[in-house]
Amino acid sequence: MHKITKTLAAALTLSLVMTGCQSGGNLAKRDYKALDYVKLGEYKGLEAEQIEEKKELTEEEKEAVLEEVLSAYSEETEVTGRGAQTGDYVAMSYKCYQDGELIDESGDEEIETQLGAYTFFDEEGEAQLMGCQPGDKRTIKLTESDGEDEYNYTYEVEISRIYDIIMPEADDEIAQTEGYASLQEMEDVLYQNALDTANQDYLAATKAQLLQSVVSTSEINGYPQSLYDKTYEQMNISYQDFFGMSLEELYADDEESLKAAVEETLAQELVVEALADQEKITVSKSELDEYKESIVALYDYTDVAALEEEYADEILIDSLLNEKVQDYLLSQAKITYVTEEEYYGYEEGFEEDFLDDSAEDEMLIDQEMTEDEV
Repeated sequence: MHKITKTLAAALTLSLVMTGCQSGGNLAKRDYKALDYVKLGEYKGLEAEQIEEKKELTEEEKEAVLEEVLSAYSEETEVTGRGAQTGDYVAMSYKCYQDGELIDESGDEEIETQLGAYTFFDEEGEAQLMGCQPGDKRTIKLTESDGEDEYNYTYEVEISRIYDIIMPEADDEIAQTEGYASLQEMEDVLYQNALDTANQDYLAATKAQLLQSVVSTSEINGYPQSLYDKTYEQMNISYQDFFGMSLEELYADDEESLKAAVEETLAQELVVEALADQEKITVSKSELDEYKESIVALYDYTDVAALEEEYADEILIDSLLNEKVQDYLLSQAKITYVTEEEYYGYEEGFEEDFLDDSAEDEMLIDQEMTEDEV
């Protein structure tokens, strides 16, 4: 299976929608002029913050990097003779009701969560799972608020098993199985890759911030129906791939919200296209070929043909155009470098609380599609 992330897939699937490509010149041509629909906001000299370059990983980060490899060699051990406690993994099926109406269920598949990680339930929910044993049925009641309204959720949960995961010690044998000469070499490569990824993420966040600034200050005056239709189609495919449901199923009978979601995606698409037209940013055949090679190398495809089986040229061209526009915005911006604590707005010493709160929101964040950069 290709090591391609949801971020890449979302970026390629939900990137700017095009009508087709040509054999030469600018491949990013369309059958309409984006500037006919967009009055661009200010996009030169924008101010943005970027997290300063990360020089080394913390010990906790190094441990997480190694665990990702070691998890393939881990063993599950069933927990018997006691109830579930913090650190245990719980496998269960569930049905979720909102104000008495069934809104979600695991169906034939069970979900697995580690108590204390808060990846499925928050602290309040997990507290109601503590002490459970295989075969138990629990009713988990939660209340959430958006500041104005409260929502009541009831989870009917059936526990199928409780287990621990025993992680092996990293050694030369595992490293050699992974294709490295030694444990030291594996650690050096993995840590450097993780460091590079972190710094690339910092840069991507800054570029996304700049683009969003332009989108928020630009005026959108309508859009071509062909673009709406193609955007709808691409979003529909993406939601089916990631969430197993179509846009119509997701929004049920709420056509107004469905249309608003498509139009929100259109806003960024049109702004990117308008910026590209305004600054004569194009995509050539040679640039597309180089871009494909970079994706093949980065995401472990066997060759370009394998990539092209998964993604049409139109999608790849759109993604590359988006990237080039964001690079242009960055080249014109005034960047202030800040610490991670300053960027995320928490003080040193409070990272643990911040991460705990973030974990509580993970379920909601996972339900949203984003147009992150490749």
